Amino acid sequence: MTTHSQVPHSRLKRMSMPASVSTSAPSSPAFNPFYARWSNAPLPGESEEQAAARVKLFQEAVKRSKEIDESLQETKKVLERRKKAVKILLLGQSESGKSSVLKNFQLAFAPRHFEANRQTWKLILKQVSCSNIRTIIETLSAEWEPSTPTSPGELNSAVRNFRRIRLSLSPLFIIENNLLKMLAPETKDPTSDVCVRAGSGWKALLQAHRTGQSSPSSPLETGGHHQFAGGPSMNFGKRQSNNSLSHESDPSQAMIAQKEEIMWLWRDPEVRRALRKRGIHLEETAGFFMSDAERIASPNYIPTDSDIIRARLRTVGVEEHHFTVEKGGDTGSDVYITDVGGSRSQRASWVPYFDDVQAILFLAPLAFNLTLEEDPRVNRLEDSLNLWREICQKPRSFGYGNHASSMKDVLASTLASGIQVNRYVPSYGDLPNEITEVTKYFKDKFKSYHKRLSPTARPFMCYETSAIDIKSMTVLLIGVRESILRQHLKNESGSRNNMSSTKTVVVLGGAYGGAHAAQILAAGIPDGWRIILIDRNSHANHVYVMPRFAVLPDHEYKAFIPFSRVFLKDPETIPHLHLQAHIISLTQNTVTLNKSFPEHGFHSTTINFDYAIYALGSHLPSPLDLWGTSADPEDKKSPRYRGEKSEGSEWLRAKQQLIEKAPTVLVVGGGALGIQFATDIAAIYPNKKVTLLHSRDRLLPRFDEAMHYEVLRSLKDADIDVILGERLDLDSVKNDEGSANVTTGRKVVRTVKGREIEADLLVRKIFAIEISSRLTTFDPSTINPANSLVHVLRTLQVGVLQSTPSLDEKSTAEDSVADTTPYSNLFAIGDAADAFGAIAAGAQRGEVAARNIIRLIKRSESSPSDEKAQYTHEPLELYTPRAPAIKVSLGLTKSVFQSAGVVDTRNDGVPDLQAASIWPFWGITPTKDEDMLP
Repeated sequence: MTTHSQVPHSRLKRMSMPASVSTSAPSSPAFNPFYARWSNAPLPGESEEQAAARVKLFQEAVKRSKEIDESLQETKKVLERRKKAVKILLLGQSESGKSSVLKNFQLAFAPRHFEANRQTWKLILKQVSCSNIRTIIETLSAEWEPSTPTSPGELNSAVRNFRRIRLSLSPLFIIENNLLKMLAPETKDPTSDVCVRAGSGWKALLQAHRTGQSSPSSPLETGGHHQFAGGPSMNFGKRQSNNSLSHESDPSQAMIAQKEEIMWLWRDPEVRRALRKRGIHLEETAGFFMSDAERIASPNYIPTDSDIIRARLRTVGVEEHHFTVEKGGDTGSDVYITDVGGSRSQRASWVPYFDDVQAILFLAPLAFNLTLEEDPRVNRLEDSLNLWREICQKPRSFGYGNHASSMKDVLASTLASGIQVNRYVPSYGDLPNEITEVTKYFKDKFKSYHKRLSPTARPFMCYETSAIDIKSMTVLLIGVRESILRQHLKNESGSRNNMSSTKTVVVLGGAYGGAHAAQILAAGIPDGWRIILIDRNSHANHVYVMPRFAVLPDHEYKAFIPFSRVFLKDPETIPHLHLQAHIISLTQNTVTLNKSFPEHGFHSTTINFDYAIYALGSHLPSPLDLWGTSADPEDKKSPRYRGEKSEGSEWLRAKQQLIEKAPTVLVVGGGALGIQFATDIAAIYPNKKVTLLHSRDRLLPRFDEAMHYEVLRSLKDADIDVILGERLDLDSVKNDEGSANVTTGRKVVRTVKGREIEADLLVRKIFAIEISSRLTTFDPSTINPANSLVHVLRTLQVGVLQSTPSLDEKSTAEDSVADTTPYSNLFAIGDAADAFGAIAAGAQRGEVAARNIIRLIKRSESSPSDEKAQYTHEPLELYTPRAPAIKVSLGLTKSVFQSAGVVDTRNDGVPDLQAASIWPFWGITPTKDEDMLP
């Protein structure tokens, strides 16, 4: 800043001089070039016309500059969108069905894009039909034309018809040749599949023909198809005028005129016999349309979805297809699919395209008895396996995963014809020559190569389908897209999380399995890591004793065990925490609670983690559920229970009074808890009428039949009415209460068969209710829809069920599940996990999950070159269910149990079910009853 004192004296004089005083003659103003360019006034020595031209030229330059800036900004936006897009590399040998899969992708996720190209395929389909016709004509010519001339009288009617039809169809082949020259000038054999160069603009040319416009010369006009630099054509559809379509290159009118002749060529039995004699089986080849000749040769023919999917159009070179997803949860997202040529001569060009893709979709035709078209010495299936081995070994930059799809288009017909697999694949041995076994054998081959040859662990999923089966392909592609998007999101969030690892393991649920997992983790987790056990209760709920304590007074407090020493260590000396909170939502690396814990450094309700064990287990049903009839703790209609021991004890006392007052009790559900509850009521109140209703014909059906008979005998000894094979009629129940019997005045309910049951107190669905809703909202594909349980791998990592149809209707969900998962940091145990039919308690699963997390942590913290590191190369532990084991109380002293295949009874029980014996499991050892009081 210049002050007044710093201004030179001479300048002050000039500044203070009056404006009317002039000390010198006025000078010409300084030349302003900017003003000059924009001024309409001519410059010195410039005419008005020259001035106007100068200004116009400058304005055009400014306009071009602005357009360039806008173009650069648009390019930047496109590149940014591309970074976020899903990018897939589509691989497979020639004729593996890549183009059909690509069209199925568009049909499933971008139907408007697919619809916009429907008419474009019309000429291609007519050309393919012409190719079918030409094949038949040439085959019949070779079969029926004798080497020496014969008189017309010696020819049968079929041959005479053929000669006539061949002559009448000759103009059709001239038109077809013209069309081929325009679309694929390099095609030498008109009977082969149409083969176009990537980026040749064939689709734009046909679109221009349909609309009557000139061929587009810009890539923006080609409908999202881009050829990569270095390919044979960079003009994207620029055509010379002599390539425009006309009646001379459009076979439509000729096919309409010769419709009857075309139909005869396929329907005549003599023609079919001649084709079979020559070994021509057109109906077994891709791109066969003779059965549809009547429809395709009609004047108003419009290609169907199936027509377009089946149409054969081979592409030479590498072509990228871009479309925007138009429906589903990721509507508006971009997808780029790179389609590369599959012939052996083109495979060298694959290498650069392995970078910057999220997944490889590899197509492997199960054509074990066929050879490559370009090399008849090479078996097609063996070629696919060799390609797969090479792909698995590539240290490419992407890490999202591989999707191998075994194409079973003609496998069924091949096997049905009696062709033996072991004739072509000796290693198949004596396995059944059936489609299910054959498919499984080759799927296992692809899976084993991927697991053995991949330089790093990568997700892998294998599907079986037919490329031209739209329904099954749609289901398959939905599964592919979902798994790619999950991995896409995981890698994006994972890269952020890896930069700032929280070194945190959360255990969601502090019941038997969750508590034991937390203890295993606390004992073996490396220094610097912490465990956060989250449970909505202040005390662990000993669920096993709660039905008893809801009937038997004075023992309520024994069912609630403090979490204070759950880690089996002094809480003052460890970093691990128990947080009492409700779990609102779960993602792969965060859990959101209903409140924050600033006293522990959690100022947000969201907690980040590296690993999680989902051990929310189960809860008892109404009226035994402490949390009432609503899962929402804020529901005003539901009893306000906050998970405190005092509230739980009071709740049990209230249930005791309710049961004591009821003259008749109906227990619905013959599981372990229902049996225990009914026998406890009968033992404590022998004068009450107790009924047990079970929908199945057997009690405890997952255990030995001897358990059923022993329990049934004890129920009858306790004078409990047992009704099997009937369900409760829900219409007879209003707010868990029945209507009054007009004769007795008692409340009654009905079964669906019309049986009336007295029930002053109704206890419905007495079994543990699994809690898997958090994972349902996180990713529905982690939940098995057959049982609503969380799907897990043998490692107990949360898995994903593939949405693919099975070849065998008897296949189970496990048959279509990959042995890898995008959720390798999430584990599920307890009653909510679909753990391979396990019946044992969740503690064993908690051990396996905890030990596997410790392995993963130590792997991540070990040097890859450290061969001595125990966990670096050790595989994760696999969970194997133990033999079914259970103990069910049958009154206050008697119990029945099954263990190691033995079923027996005991009479050594005590009224409180030895509740104190479980307390050390949570780190507390009471020596007397008073030690278990609040």
